[in-house]
Amino acid sequence: IDILYNHEKNHSVQIVIHSTNSLHGTTIEEYSLNFANEIELGQKYLNNGALITIAPNDRKVRIEIGYGLEWVISDNNAKDIVKEIIPYLKEKDYKKGIRLCIDRIITRSSKVSWKIENKASDRFS
Repeated sequence: IDILYNHEKNHSVQIVIHSTNSLHGTTIEEYSLNFANEIELGQKYLNNGALITIAPNDRKVRIEIGYGLEWVISDNNAKDIVKEIIPYLKEKDYKKGIRLCIDRIITRSSKVSWKIENKASDRFS
């Protein structure tokens, strides 16, 4: 958890891991996108978050990348990461698979940083 907190603090990229027992009849793509929108993943107005969704009972995994981060981690990059972690998930070594996934996302997203300043302005008062 510290690695995710520190990455968000240093690069403003939010990474969330979500595990669910069931996709409730939806596709992994639909479920992940709905969840990412529900929790408002990423920084406001930047949409620079990454969601790792694992549904072990449905044998599905997906990395949802926010639009603001897609120029750093494309859909194809995310698919390649998923292919890399599937052997660990098949062996039920979720810890190793998730850690590898996090490492790959952090490596790619560490190349950028969004400096977000919270400046108060009274010009609209």
